Amino acid sequence: MAQPLAGVIDLDFGKSAPLARQLYEQLRSAIADGRLQHGYRLPSSRMLAGQLDVSRNTVSAAIDQLTAEGYLDIARGRRPSIAAGLVRPRALFRYGGTASGSAISENAPVRQRLSGWARRIGQSKWPLRYESAPRPFQPGLADGRAFPHDI
Repeated sequence: MAQPLAGVIDLDFGKSAPLARQLYEQLRSAIADGRLQHGYRLPSSRMLAGQLDVSRNTVSAAIDQLTAEGYLDIARGRRPSIAAGLVRPRALFRYGGTASGSAISENAPVRQRLSGWARRIGQSKWPLRYESAPRPFQPGLADGRAFPHDI
């Protein structure tokens, strides 16, 4: 089997960054840049770990993170595949272009469409402040003293 990931992944074993993080970043970059297309199936975690000479846990950690972020689709007994419907980072700036359809500057802010509910939350006085002192065991009200406000 040819190694299509050979030019995509180049782990630096002497680098201070963890190998799982390096693998995650390189795969994410390849997916975002379009070097790995929708539907492409990655090798199994065992096979990829063997090709890269890393532990299977390293590969699984990177695959799990990419799956959580929506870059990969996984199913039990199947190899991970590149997810459909990914929005490429450059495509985020292709709204409201000129009549010729060209994209506007990458430095321009991205306009987001919000639901009515989200707009109302944005207009609310957040965080909520209660008029009276909280009562013990009031559902949905956490202890404000325990929240790390400084962070």
